[in-house]
Amino acid sequence: MLVTNGQLVYLAMACVITCAAGALAVRHRASFALFTQGYRAQLLSRPRLALFATAWAAFVFLAPLTGDPTWDAIDASFMSIGCYVLAPWTLGVLYRATKRSMREVVVALVSSLFVSSWSYDLYLVVRDGVFPPTSVPNLFASLILYVLGGLFFSLGEHGERGLVFVFMDSRWPAWSGDRWTLRVAGRAAVLASLIAAPVVVFLVWVVLSELQLWPS
Repeated sequence: MLVTNGQLVYLAMACVITCAAGALAVRHRASFALFTQGYRAQLLSRPRLALFATAWAAFVFLAPLTGDPTWDAIDASFMSIGCYVLAPWTLGVLYRATKRSMREVVVALVSSLFVSSWSYDLYLVVRDGVFPPTSVPNLFASLILYVLGGLFFSLGEHGERGLVFVFMDSRWPAWSGDRWTLRVAGRAAVLASLIAAPVVVFLVWVVLSELQLWPS
C-alpha cells in the first residue's frame, strides 16, 4: 500500500472525526433538523426524487467516459447520494446557524467534508492501495458541487412570501410541499448548468485529446 505516514494519520483523523460527528448526531437526533419529519418529507417529495434519479444516472453514466481513473460508478453513487441527503440540510443549518445548536453546525460541516473529500480519499485507498494525488483538487471541486447540489435540491417555492429556497422559510425544516413555478424552473436550469458545465468541459477535453485535436 503506497500511503505515507502523514496520509495515514490524515485518514485516521478523518475516520475519528466522522465517527464522533455521527455519534453526536444520533445522540442529539431529537434536536437535529436532519431527522425531522419535515426534512424527510422534503427528501421524499416526488419532484426532488425525480431530479435526483436523473442526476445520479447522469453521473454514473459519465464516470467511465471521463478517462479519470479515480471516478467510477461507486464513488459517483455514494457521493451523489450523500449530496442529496445531506447538502440541503447542511445549507439550511448554516443559513440558520444562529438559531441552530453549535453541535448541529459542527456536524453539518463535518458531513460536507466527509461527502466531498474524506469518503473519496478512503474509497480510493481501499480500492487502489494508493492515496489519490487528486485529493486536494477534488476537495475544492466537490465542495463547490456539494453547495450547488444543496441549492439545487432546496429549490421550490415554499411557505411565506414564495421563497425560492426552502431553508429560507422561518419554519424550516417544517414542510408544506412544493410549488414549482417558472421562477423556480429558471433557477433550477441555471444551477443545473453550473453543475454540468465543468463535467461537460472535461468530457470535451477528453474527446479532443483522444482525437489528438488538443494537447493532453
